[in-house]
Amino acid sequence: MSETSKYDKLIPLHSVLIMMLKDFIKICEDYDLKWYAHYGTAIGALREKGFIPWDEDVDILMPRNDLTQFTEIVINDYSDKYEMINSEINVNYPMATTRMMLKGTKLEDSSLATMEFPSMIFLDLFPLDSIADNKKDRKEQIRKAWLFNKLQIIKLVRHPFIAGSGFKSKFLKFGVKLLRTGFKVPFIQKMNFNKKALDWQTKYDDLEDTKYIGFLCDTAPTMDLYLRSDFEPARWMDFEGIQLRFPNKIEKHLTELYGDYMTPIDASRRDDHFPDILDLGPYSKEFGSLE
Repeated sequence: MSETSKYDKLIPLHSVLIMMLKDFIKICEDYDLKWYAHYGTAIGALREKGFIPWDEDVDILMPRNDLTQFTEIVINDYSDKYEMINSEINVNYPMATTRMMLKGTKLEDSSLATMEFPSMIFLDLFPLDSIADNKKDRKEQIRKAWLFNKLQIIKLVRHPFIAGSGFKSKFLKFGVKLLRTGFKVPFIQKMNFNKKALDWQTKYDDLEDTKYIGFLCDTAPTMDLYLRSDFEPARWMDFEGIQLRFPNKIEKHLTELYGDYMTPIDASRRDDHFPDILDLGPYSKEFGSLE
């Protein structure tokens, strides 16, 4: 099977995501909200002028205040079509992101199969928070936000995804299993670590002129730390025939995150697993079959 045909079944999903993006952009334009496409979506725009063939979602960064306002708008005015979820809306949601989910659809992965929250086709919205200028305060903020979020993931996700098969990954998997045993203690079971993570993420959000902004709960604590000056003026680039908004220094960000992002990852090292459950629901007639 060719590389192209292997991913053909994701084409209808990509069409649905473009529809969702158009709705997202309209809401942001109507309410003057800032947003920036990033991560795999940015690589796709620069390398493919659209989706990376094996991508399953869209990645967007939003300043925390804009994301909060967007979430409230969708809940109040667009709940017939979309559902919003984050750890404040649903305590069983383990991530620090917010998802804009399309009602009537399903998208589920095995790593989250035991989770007690709805999982639909979604746009992944990452909050950007102000980061402390003082080096000591910044280090504490980053470390605690990241640590508390990871404790919540370990607590809620029975089998969190840990890449690799060597000693390091086996050690991490053992550590996760040990921690999950400790979380069975009643008073620890009641603790909401994501609330603690959120307190540290937003600790300096009343300061709008800090040097750094970032998303503090990714795989590594400092991988999403950015200069505030890297974002504006934003750039618009083509993505599947529509225009998306990107940070001004997007190439710099992607190089720091991924290295040579313009060269596709070798298939043997690619995390291109397909969703275990993918159902377009009422949108299958308009956008095509997944078979």
